[in-house]
Amino acid sequence: MIEPITYPMRIIYKLLLLIFLSAASTGIFAQARYDVSGTVTNEKGEPLKSATVFIGGSERVMPTDDNGRFKFTNVAQGTFRFLCRCLDIPH
Repeated sequence: MIEPITYPMRIIYKLLLLIFLSAASTGIFAQARYDVSGTVTNEKGEPLKSATVFIGGSERVMPTDDNGRFKFTNVAQGTFRFLCRCLDIPH
C-alpha cells in the first residue's frame, strides 16, 4: 500500500519542481552574446590607429590598435550602427 504524501514532503516536492523548472528555463531564455571585431581604414585602405569606435545607442567605446583593429566582447544579439571618430593628424 502506498502511503499518502505528508505536508512537509509536498513542500519539498514543490521546491524541487520549482528549482528544476528555473534551471531548465534559464537556458531557454538566455540571450546569445557575441564578439564583434573589425578594422578601421581610410580612403586608401590604410589602417587608422587610435581611432575611437562606438556602438550607436550604447555607451560601449573601443579604441583601435596600431593596425586599426578593434574588438567588442559580450555584445547582445541585434542590429547596431557603428560610429568612428579619429583625429586627422598630418604626417
